[in-house]
Amino acid sequence: MSENDAKKNMHRFKNIEKTSRESNEQQVLTVAAFCFAIVSWMATARGLQAYVFSGGVEATLISFGIQSILFVFNLRLPFFIEKIGELTPKEEREEKIRNNKVVGYKKTFAQKIAIVFYAIVLSTSSFFSFVYIGNELVYKHDTGYADDNTVLMSFYRNQLNEAEKAIDENLRVLPLRASNKLSNLQIKMSEAGLIKSSQSVSLDDLNAKKSDASKVVKEKQTAFENVEREYNQAKSDYEDAKATRYWKSDEFEDARTNLDEKNKAYTAAKNELTQAQNDLTDAEDALTNYKPSSGSLVMEMLVEFLKPNFNINDINKYMEDLVNYVLSIGEGEQIPSNYAEIVETVLEINNVVDDYSRLKNANDSESAEEKIKQLKIDAEGELTIPNPQEDDFEDTKTMWVTEWGTRLENLRELVWSIPTYSEEEIAAFTASDIEINKDAVQYDSTDISNEIDRLERNKLTDINVMEKVCLLISGKYPLTAIVALFIATELDMISLLVGVVIYWMSKVNKDTDKEKVLT
Repeated sequence: MSENDAKKNMHRFKNIEKTSRESNEQQVLTVAAFCFAIVSWMATARGLQAYVFSGGVEATLISFGIQSILFVFNLRLPFFIEKIGELTPKEEREEKIRNNKVVGYKKTFAQKIAIVFYAIVLSTSSFFSFVYIGNELVYKHDTGYADDNTVLMSFYRNQLNEAEKAIDENLRVLPLRASNKLSNLQIKMSEAGLIKSSQSVSLDDLNAKKSDASKVVKEKQTAFENVEREYNQAKSDYEDAKATRYWKSDEFEDARTNLDEKNKAYTAAKNELTQAQNDLTDAEDALTNYKPSSGSLVMEMLVEFLKPNFNINDINKYMEDLVNYVLSIGEGEQIPSNYAEIVETVLEINNVVDDYSRLKNANDSESAEEKIKQLKIDAEGELTIPNPQEDDFEDTKTMWVTEWGTRLENLRELVWSIPTYSEEEIAAFTASDIEINKDAVQYDSTDISNEIDRLERNKLTDINVMEKVCLLISGKYPLTAIVALFIATELDMISLLVGVVIYWMSKVNKDTDKEKVLT
């Protein structure tokens, strides 16, 4: 054998050894990728079975089909894309030009379809694997419920603080707004010729008269009771003296004289008490039947609103009288030309009074201020976090959900008691020279109530786990969900990376062989 033939044989053996080594490496990579595909198949199947199909057969078969397609595509996708391009005539392919040079060809329609199909299969597999892994990481331990409790508590406390600011600002602003509108009403009623005082006695005078009459009744009652005791004693003395009048005539005459005097005093005291009681009844009737004139009614409401701690029940009584008065004008024969403006202003005042009543609770029940304080105290109480790994998980979860449901319902009731203003109404505050805290006044009860509904649905109800796990991505604590998504994607992408490596190795071998042939 010549020296040249020996070199050729040596080179041939080296190529065989290299090819065998590379083949073994590819087989190891393929087996490793297959192991990942098996795990992904199981995760996808469990995700489908738990959250889509109740039967395990359907979920297993669908997952097997997805993973089979995905595994083959992952290993052979670069070869498929290259082969499709090679089978497409060059005249049908669009050139890729860079710096005025042709550097390759753009993807053909068939190549795009293959990539889209692969993306759909990949996303389907990764999604259900992500749902299963995410649920295992989060809601099979107390981590998920602890995070949900933290989110609920943070939202709850923030909304209580915001509601407290809004209530305080409204309690300050609403009386000013009512006074402003009452002044406008007074001007409009004066223009209509409706401001006139038909009564010389004011409501304060009647209240003072009733108070004085009540004091007089108490005084007369005390005096009458003292005189009555003296009269009864004189009557008893007279009866005793009457029995011995034949031998004690002087004592009898003294007793009879004393009885006559006490009787006169008793009768006078009784008449005075009766008169005082009649005066008190008249004062009470006058107060009950009091019908203020339009001028005095508006003025008294203005005075009441200017008091530091006015009585909302008195304001509601004034409001009722004012509404009845305006309605009586509309039923009369002569209706003012600006009657519609007067009605509109009265309705605006009535709305302001209603808003204030809801915050102060004119029915003497718990006010919004007191309710917020109580809710803040209740929020300090610790809740037992449900732990799926403990035996009493279901009972603990039921108690946890019930407690949070009660808290959110109380918060919702509080939110709806706070007035909501439009942009025009907020602008009217500024136009009326009323200083306001815009952040507190721009309180949107509807948006907050919707947020409560959304949070209650996502955290306290048994929504589908697919939706629940997906919400973790956009939640306050997304790290665990991101890790689950990374693991799910990694299970499916490992075999693609293996396919890319195998494709690259084959390309390197081809290029090496070409160089050797040229050499």
